[in-house]
Amino acid sequence: MHDRPISEEALAGASTPDGPALAELRRVSQEHDVVVVVGFAESADHTVYNSAVVIDRGATAGTYRKVNLWGEEPRWFTASSAGPLVVPTSAGTLGVMVCYDLEFPEWVRQARQLGVELVCAPVNWPALQRPSSERPLEIIKAQASAGCYRVPIAIADRVGVERGVDWIGGSTIIGADGYLLTPLQLGAEGIVAADVTLDGATSIGPHNDALADRRPELYGER
Repeated sequence: MHDRPISEEALAGASTPDGPALAELRRVSQEHDVVVVVGFAESADHTVYNSAVVIDRGATAGTYRKVNLWGEEPRWFTASSAGPLVVPTSAGTLGVMVCYDLEFPEWVRQARQLGVELVCAPVNWPALQRPSSERPLEIIKAQASAGCYRVPIAIADRVGVERGVDWIGGSTIIGADGYLLTPLQLGAEGIVAADVTLDGATSIGPHNDALADRRPELYGER
């Protein structure tokens, strides 16, 4: 199976957001009246994107294409140049990022300024070397972004080993204060769940606001 050029392999496994590969998830979403966010290889424009689709009550509500490609991903995928995805759903206004996108605080900030109430991030975090006493840096970065911009982040991570790569298995839900709402069970399969208030509030106590207190005229932004 893997003796073909890798781009051909990716293309063979790619689908469209409304294609048969995601039909079961659309059915589950409709049957249980839930919003589903799932990563997939998207076939479009004669190329393949590393994408995530939002399914709301059985229908495709939006599709996000990864902007920041990691490592050898350009062998498989084309990077998008579109802005952050903002999707109004029956569960609230969602923003979607894929893996490495989440490590850029500016991307989280832009999504928050566009009205996102919850960031959803399907990720494949490789288990890189780290001190035994430390949690993965990817999780620390996500916590920092959540706390800085007062936006909850739900992360679904890969677990197990494929083609010699071990994955962190760092699925978690982070509150708007930057703290974990679910215990970390690194390297283990499982389901994480938490109650999250999606109120869009960006205040930090009675005197400060995570967005209003910014002074972009001093940051050299253009």
